Amino acid sequence: MKKSYIIFALLLVVLVVGYLLVRNYIGVQAQEAQLRDTKQMIASELDKFKVTVDSHIDESEQALLMKLDSLTDTQNESADLMAGLDSLGVDSTYADSTRVDSVSANEETATAAGDSLASSDSTESRVPSEQDNEIYIRYLKKRWALPSDLTKYELAVAKQEIMTEVGKDYGLNADEILSIIDKVYLYRKSLKNENSE
Repeated sequence: MKKSYIIFALLLVVLVVGYLLVRNYIGVQAQEAQLRDTKQMIASELDKFKVTVDSHIDESEQALLMKLDSLTDTQNESADLMAGLDSLGVDSTYADSTRVDSVSANEETATAAGDSLASSDSTESRVPSEQDNEIYIRYLKKRWALPSDLTKYELAVAKQEIMTEVGKDYGLNADEILSIIDKVYLYRKSLKNENSE
C-alpha cells in the first residue's frame, strides 16, 4: 500500500513539474514573439520616417535645382544679349554695367548709382556655385538623418562632424564648409523673400 502511494506521489510530482516546464516554455515563446513583433514594428516605422525625410529632401533639392536652372537660363540669356550687342557694335562694358546696375537695384535696392562695380562684385560673390549647392545638399541630407533626440551639445558635435566629413571630400575645412552653408542658405532665403514680394 505504501508503495502505491509513493508511486502515485512521484507521478503527481512529475506531472506538476512537467506542467510548470511547459507553461514556462510557452511563456518564453510568447515573449520572444512579442519582442520580434515590436522590433518589426519599430523597423517599419523607421523606414517610413526615412522615406518621409528623403522625400522632403528630394523636394527641396528639386526646388533648388529648378531655381538653379532658371538662374542659369537667365545668365545664358544675358550672355546671348551681350553677344548680340557685341555683334551690333555696342560697347559691351557699358551694357554690362547697366545690366549690373539693374540686378543690384532689384536684389539690393542700391541707392547710389556710382556703386555699380562694388555691388556687382558682392552680388556675384553671393551666388553659390554648383559645388556650393552640392555641399549644401549633402550637408542637409546628413543633418536630417540625425536622430531627433540629441542634446544641444550632441547636435553641435554631430554638425561639426558632418561638416568635417563633407569637407574632406572637397578638400575644405569645417569653417569653410560652414561659410558655404551660410552662403547658400542666405541666397536661398533672399530668393524666397523676392518671390514672396
